[in-house]
Amino acid sequence: MLLTMNAVATGTYALSVAMITYEMSRRIANTSWLQLAVSVLLMAGIASFHDTLLQVIMVQQVLRLALLLAVSIPFFARNKAAIPEAA
Repeated sequence: MLLTMNAVATGTYALSVAMITYEMSRRIANTSWLQLAVSVLLMAGIASFHDTLLQVIMVQQVLRLALLLAVSIPFFARNKAAIPEAA
């Protein structure tokens, strides 16, 4: 179970990094600071909650999911603006 949870956290992080890289390649985007901030929060969270491996993985999952949500906001906003509404 822990291995699966860690794989989900790693996949979430990889997806968010791919979205950050795509956004930076399309235009000059300043989203790398967000990745750095999440990394600092990750270190602080693991330092606070490290009694069990489950706690460490949960901290990773929560912060990496928050990063994915924050990075995906421009994609949803752009797609919503690109789709014309039906009359």
